[in-house]
Amino acid sequence: MRPTAEDWMHEAGEDLRAAEDLLQSGRFSRAVFHARLAVEKALKAGCREAQGAMPPRMHSLRPLAELAFGESAEEILAQMDVLEPHYTLPSYPSPELPRPSDSYERSDAEEAVTLCSELLMWVRGRLQESDS
Repeated sequence: MRPTAEDWMHEAGEDLRAAEDLLQSGRFSRAVFHARLAVEKALKAGCREAQGAMPPRMHSLRPLAELAFGESAEEILAQMDVLEPHYTLPSYPSPELPRPSDSYERSDAEEAVTLCSELLMWVRGRLQESDS
């Protein structure tokens, strides 16, 4: 794996650990946000590895996955679709919606952290395959 891709994976792991800590402390909206952010960074590691250049400055998970892993990304798209809305919803108050910090429950954060962990393992597995 390219060193920069490994750096992206390291930071993804840090965000997963932050999500786990935030879940344990009851800060569910922040846990969900960091879980989603970790997946984004892992996908950017895949982009870095696949393209040999810095990943694109985008935040949408599906296009990042397709750039990084092509057709093999199909097997993780449903999981990413669950996490996709958690980039803006937990971060930005809206007059039409409840306050983000009051909108998430423990079960939301647990699901996000579990999906994140699974997706990071999937990405790491694909990156290790590319090393072989």
